[in-house]
Amino acid sequence: PDEYVTSVESVLSTTDSNRIQASSANNCFVYPYENSYRVGSETSTIVAANAAAIEMSDAKFGEFPLYVFTDEGVFAMQSGGSNTLYSAIVPISYDKAINPNTLAVNYNVLFVTERGVMSLNSQGVSLLSEGLNKQDNTIHEWMRTTEMLHAPQHNEVFATDMENKLLYVFSLDSKVWSTRDVAEGHILNNGELVTNSKIVDLLHETTIDEPTEVTICTRPIKLGSMELKR
Repeated sequence: PDEYVTSVESVLSTTDSNRIQASSANNCFVYPYENSYRVGSETSTIVAANAAAIEMSDAKFGEFPLYVFTDEGVFAMQSGGSNTLYSAIVPISYDKAINPNTLAVNYNVLFVTERGVMSLNSQGVSLLSEGLNKQDNTIHEWMRTTEMLHAPQHNEVFATDMENKLLYVFSLDSKVWSTRDVAEGHILNNGELVTNSKIVDLLHETTIDEPTEVTICTRPIKLGSMELKR
């Protein structure tokens, strides 16, 4: 009947912005109803999801394999038993994601909010990029579309700023940001000075009011001892 077709079309045209739908085990073409979950309120919108088995605590390693980033906050989906994929959806942060690009690396999941680049781990959520913010403490527009990549050779995270042809680089070992030329990939931008808390624009800031630690980037130095090289 026409009314049946109309009702089906109405259902098919409805989009649930807060729904996570998982496929059956070993069959990516079947999506059973029992594997359908709503995250947040009815009006929430899922921005990103990242499957990273990071430990929420020492006793619960692997129990929260899926993290869902919404415009209402961050939720962790808890593993169920043999017949249930996820048994609980737990809110873990009120930080609202604004960028669908996330990165799972070194027991952390990195994501972007109105405060900047955030890190989610077993200790909670922390702000990584405060030193990159504008003077009024707002983020730059490139953060809304940036894509983050992990460079394992030096344990660094690359955040792209394609409009200005820059890479913002975060060292996971030293917790320091720097900038690099996209074209060359290894040259520090001459117009900026990297400090332990922010990147100083030398083209506009001519003086530094107080002493500050800086990161010096050099070409490789050939030394005979591996210990000195490190």
